[in-house]
Amino acid sequence: MRQGMELLESDNGVEFGFCYYGSWRAGLGLLPGERKVADLTSFIAETARAERMKGHFGRVGDVVALAGEEAPSQDGRRLARYFANKLECAQIHMDYWREAVLAEAEASAAQAGSKHASDLVRPHALTMLEFARQYLLHYQKAMLDRTDEGMLASYWLVAGQFAYRYWNPERYQESGIFNSGPTGTDEHWVDTPEEIKVVTPKR
Repeated sequence: MRQGMELLESDNGVEFGFCYYGSWRAGLGLLPGERKVADLTSFIAETARAERMKGHFGRVGDVVALAGEEAPSQDGRRLARYFANKLECAQIHMDYWREAVLAEAEASAAQAGSKHASDLVRPHALTMLEFARQYLLHYQKAMLDRTDEGMLASYWLVAGQFAYRYWNPERYQESGIFNSGPTGTDEHWVDTPEEIKVVTPKR
């Protein structure tokens, strides 16, 4: 297990970031003008990085699975299965991320109106939603406590809603997800790197 964790930390080529919708809302964008990308080379490098990290997580998972086979106790085997499951979830997330990069690349390469770019992005966004569902279904196969329940909610409210925003923008806007606070409150976005949303009672 120690060897697996050391192998995991040997490659820090991916940053997941905090699973908070505001940070994705502020820092990511699949349509032209939402986020600046240098050139096509950066897209290629990003997809290659996603594939490399997926392979890296797979190799770490193999080591952890071996630890589970050799564990002398039931708790040890359970812990190894838990970590192996999370590494498999990380592989699914890399598939999600690669699809997001492809969506952004196609939309940017089109250099057309936002409507045409949106049409190009939607199929990718639907695939992203499917990967988000796969992630959630697989994650719940190995859960230890309420922290895991929070992770399930957090991933859907971030990765799931981010993809949904592009797949069905009309329904996303109509539902007002993350765009309006409870009745009787005021809200504003704080200008920070994570663009934090503050909801306060009306005065």
